[in-house]
Amino acid sequence: MEKQEAKSLGHRLVLVVYPFQGHINPMLQLATILYTKGFSITIAHPQFNSPNHENHPEFHFVSIPDGLSKTNFSPSNFMAAISTLNSNCEAPFQQYMEEMMKVEDPHDRVASVVYDGFMHFAQAVANNLKLPGINVHTSAAATLLLFAVFPDAHHEKGYISFPESLAQAPMPELQSLDLKGLLGSTKIPIPILELRAIVTDTTKKSLNNNSEHNALP
Repeated sequence: MEKQEAKSLGHRLVLVVYPFQGHINPMLQLATILYTKGFSITIAHPQFNSPNHENHPEFHFVSIPDGLSKTNFSPSNFMAAISTLNSNCEAPFQQYMEEMMKVEDPHDRVASVVYDGFMHFAQAVANNLKLPGINVHTSAAATLLLFAVFPDAHHEKGYISFPESLAQAPMPELQSLDLKGLLGSTKIPIPILELRAIVTDTTKKSLNNNSEHNALP
């Protein structure tokens, strides 16, 4: 299917991709939509499980060193992979962005960094460069709401550790959901709760950042 092209707006968007199933394609689909609206697109991705560049010749791809390999990655320990990606990708991504912005065409300036929520290091880079950062979640919208209330639930209300209390004292933010059914009867591992807290905090920073900038021209 031939991709539609639109008149260039003179702005470039840098999309940062999380390199796992269910995340790559939605970001590339978003990039395609933005491209048809006239934005130039750069796809920044880890070296691990990189997208096929040949499928999208209209985009500029940048490979970021990540410290992951097929030999040291285990699908059962995706939390370690997320931590490794965020620890190892921030510095090279910051360096790439700085170098790109030094030589960028005045008619093709970077307007924003759009990143998968699991690649939260990108918000720090956007902040350092005084650029808007847009946090994108490829999962259902309800997931973000759950992320937003779970840190409080775990640390202050104890609902995660004691799911039986949900029926008696439901969280007002999630009144319409069957929380006991969602949470089950087991504890959620601390690393997952910590990730949810980080993603939620980064999303809030993204919203605050964008309130001070026009994220998309």
